[in-house]
Amino acid sequence: MLVDEGHRILHVSETAGRFLLQPGGPLSTLAVDLVRPELKLDLQASLHRAFEQEQPTLTLPVAVQFNGAAKQVSLFVRPIKSEGASPMALVLLLEAGPVRLQTEETLPSSDGNDTQVVAQLRSELSATQAHLRTSREQYETITEELRASNEELRRSTKSTVQLPKNLKPARKNCSRSMKSCRR
Repeated sequence: MLVDEGHRILHVSETAGRFLLQPGGPLSTLAVDLVRPELKLDLQASLHRAFEQEQPTLTLPVAVQFNGAAKQVSLFVRPIKSEGASPMALVLLLEAGPVRLQTEETLPSSDGNDTQVVAQLRSELSATQAHLRTSREQYETITEELRASNEELRRSTKSTVQLPKNLKPARKNCSRSMKSCRR
């Protein structure tokens, strides 16, 4: 897929359709609205990184349901800048194969040498920690941007709401005993 800076899809390859789902209601061209639900967060974070930080992203595989069978899918998002054209991002949806659930039958046998299981668990833990670290960094970046936007909005609202110095707000004079007010 080719996506513009507003996260709108500009071009879709013929094989990308299986990763997209058009929701009910008005037609949308926003990539995050059209991808399968399991991929939405990773795509949004990857597009943000591509356009804001101009860095490519390869996500960890995510289990995505296709006709009842789970497949591992990774996203590769790379920013594209060409002279005279608006910024775009190339989004590749990479299917890695079926999700393998490890049951007791598929786990290596425990014959006193569990180093293979420990190595696999350490590898999975490292990948998960890296994914968490990336997610946390992206969260912090987005939070900072939201705070800056909020502060800017407050400043612009204050400047448009302030009354001129020669005008004073109307005050009401109320009598407590009569419970009536006059201006």
